[in-house]
Amino acid sequence: MGGLVVLIALVAGYAFLRWRQRKAMQAATAAAPLTFDVDNDGLTLRKGKSMVAWMRWSDIRSVRAFKVDCYAHDSIYFAVESVAEGAVFVVNEDHWQFKEVVGAFEARLPKFDRSGS
Repeated sequence: MGGLVVLIALVAGYAFLRWRQRKAMQAATAAAPLTFDVDNDGLTLRKGKSMVAWMRWSDIRSVRAFKVDCYAHDSIYFAVESVAEGAVFVVNEDHWQFKEVVGAFEARLPKFDRSGS
């Protein structure tokens, strides 16, 4: 009987440790959303409360639109490139701030025209 109690305790302990490990992994991999702060000076990209990147409007070299075929639908993207080497970000139409960012491009980038003409 004593061996059975020890076996049950070991199995319960193992199950508890696996549960805690899964919970810790989920918390570690839960990505904070990427957000944009738009102001008169430029765009600030944040992940959670941390600043990831900042681009002044005058430093934006290009904004390129492209679409990705997702079989049942197309997904629209804008790739934004800065004059700083390697400073690029991509925003997808599924991002909750997509319209705000595109509106900021239209208002602040003189050559931006999403109509393609």
